Amino acid sequence: MLALCKNDLKLLDLCMKTILIRNDLITGGGVENVMHTLVSYLATHNYDISVVTDEGNQEEFYSIYPSKAKYIKGYQELRTIKKWTLNWFIAIIKITFCKIYIKYIKKYDIAIAMKEGPSMQRIATFRAKKKFAWIHVDYRFLYWTKFCFPSGDKERECMALFDKVVCVSQAAADSVISTVGDPENVCVRYNPMDYKMIIQKAAFKSDFIRDPNKFLFVTVGRLDPQKNYLRLITICQELSEYFDFELWIIGEGKQRTKLEKKLNSSKFSCVKLLGQQDNPYPIMKIADCIVSASKWESYGLVIQEALVLGVPVVTTECPAIAEVFDPRFGLMAENTKEGLKNAMKKVLQYPILLSKYRTNINSLYKMEDLYDHRLKDICGLWR
Repeated sequence: MLALCKNDLKLLDLCMKTILIRNDLITGGGVENVMHTLVSYLATHNYDISVVTDEGNQEEFYSIYPSKAKYIKGYQELRTIKKWTLNWFIAIIKITFCKIYIKYIKKYDIAIAMKEGPSMQRIATFRAKKKFAWIHVDYRFLYWTKFCFPSGDKERECMALFDKVVCVSQAAADSVISTVGDPENVCVRYNPMDYKMIIQKAAFKSDFIRDPNKFLFVTVGRLDPQKNYLRLITICQELSEYFDFELWIIGEGKQRTKLEKKLNSSKFSCVKLLGQQDNPYPIMKIADCIVSASKWESYGLVIQEALVLGVPVVTTECPAIAEVFDPRFGLMAENTKEGLKNAMKKVLQYPILLSKYRTNINSLYKMEDLYDHRLKDICGLWR
């Protein structure tokens, strides 16, 4: 865990006692990973941490979160309960009590909206000494919060109610300002990553056995149009005419049926859909190369996880990835079909490139900065 200096810890003790963190989910993706890392760290220093989520329950929460953190069930999905029934009235009472408790009875020093949209709306009117909101998307590509606010001006006004609006990359910050205007409190804090945990989990044996005679690409992410897997599969189909390799796709999502249809129609066997994996790291670790075909990213988590595991990367060029990408550790391709195809072809043709990248990662990559320094920067917000 993060080892802050004694003066930093004393200062945090003076400034902050109780923290409320709100999100829609307990587990899910990058947002929830950041929340888990932050809560786990703060809980080790005996702060009063409460987490509110709209979905999930105590059993799910305490299966992964420290027992020192308190869990509060948020706004239950009433649409799943038949109106005017006893269960419907009970849910209404629970929702009302939750609202009154966290907004008027319990006093918090810090209130954090862990995600843009509804979580931000609910925390904006909270009574807390300091309030912070996180933005995890690039509004230029996924401006989904327009369905939550009457206008961009109203969203900007909501953001202005926070001490800081924290964006996970400069690309995300620029997208907020260009889309809804500048609330004048935007800052950038990169997501902290528990690299020790990643290395520990990668040590487990993988359930999937690779063919040692075939080059292995691995990609990780939701089966979603953003990740551009249809294009990636097309590229693999074309490259398979000249090279013997496999692509393993880790993830689940709404595009599974479409991807399966594309693979089945072409009787294409070198691409495998592995589905959602609770621990993807043993699979990532045995890859020759991690590939990302994304149309856009707000942070590029998988790229940095690959480097923690010592695996070279090939990625399409996205503003957020370009911020942290180092050409000593892999290839960044033009974000087109031909651009990515040429980059993948290059590492297939010249395996010595990957050896060079692996050597550079092992000797030059400073994974310690992913956790210690980034958590210091985040905690510095409320010092």
